[in-house]
Amino acid sequence: MNKKYFVFIVLFTTSLITQTAFGQDANKYRGGSYSGYSMETSAPNTSLPVELISFTATSGSVHVVLRWVTESETGNLGFNIHRSLLDSSDYKKINWPMIKGAGNSYTHREYSHEDKNVQNGVTYYYKLEQVDIQGYSTFYGPVSATPQAGLQPITPTEYALFPNFPNPFNPGTAIEYQLPEAVHVILKIYNMSGQEVTTLVDEYKDVGYYTIIWNTGNAASGIYFYVITAGEFQLTRKMMLMR
Repeated sequence: MNKKYFVFIVLFTTSLITQTAFGQDANKYRGGSYSGYSMETSAPNTSLPVELISFTATSGSVHVVLRWVTESETGNLGFNIHRSLLDSSDYKKINWPMIKGAGNSYTHREYSHEDKNVQNGVTYYYKLEQVDIQGYSTFYGPVSATPQAGLQPITPTEYALFPNFPNPFNPGTAIEYQLPEAVHVILKIYNMSGQEVTTLVDEYKDVGYYTIIWNTGNAASGIYFYVITAGEFQLTRKMMLMR
């Protein structure tokens, strides 16, 4: 199947762009670097209330969809999206109201925001602002997207489970799937012996595109299979973990 849409993925452990007081904007930088990114903070300490594991921008025709996944959240008030035509400055918040966070959560959470105020052929840059309950903000990004006429619609028209990336991998890999309708989704990992290793997804999902990260933990090197069941749709794919 030919997929005519573009996805830009940034994977994080504790990679942050900037942390600053609530009410400041995404354009103000000072300080050094952290995990390859610049960092600014006015918080009492540099511990992060949210562990962000992915932040993506998907281009369609006069649409851009931002998606992000958190591993855990502590005291998370919510998120804002900032957009610019430049990668390093002129960012403006584009959402209202704030996208509500989970507060305190120790499981995967998936979020999305659709930007319809864009033009085809123009590259847009986005930063994700996370706001905690004390009023401090952390910025992640940027990711970019260029809407173009003729790209696949934002809403998928069929079920699909795509090859994981990277593959082979160590220690984690991203698994992407799409749903043309709201349905209960189960996504499991199995080893070569057919034993279940873990369940990545077991919940009701709305129509859309999804990315889930498998952090392998203490799993041994070898071939693994990931299996999706969504209504009557079921598909299995193979991947390799190399320690």
